[in-house]
Amino acid sequence: MIDVKRIRKVRVLNLTYELKWMEPYITDGNESYAWCDTERQIIVVSNKATEERARDSLLHEIIHAINSALCIADEAKEEAIAKRGASALICVAQQNKALFRWIFQDIFS
Repeated sequence: MIDVKRIRKVRVLNLTYELKWMEPYITDGNESYAWCDTERQIIVVSNKATEERARDSLLHEIIHAINSALCIADEAKEEAIAKRGASALICVAQQNKALFRWIFQDIFS
């Protein structure tokens, strides 16, 4: 089994994000399981999240990082996000094999 919390870096195309496992982020009384700071290149995932929630949240934040790297921020560009995002996600998976084995372990086991 992969100890994902030992993974500290996520390569996203030509950028390297720091991956942190921390307490949940509380805003407006709601608990957030993850967030992404694209300017400082940091992805934070709650260390209290279930494994399934952590996987989903981490992948969600990686997609935010991909969108930022591709300069896609406008909702009207959803087709571009889907088209470019798929290729970018494959690239990120190739650059972070251990992390993606963990994210998709239930799918491929």
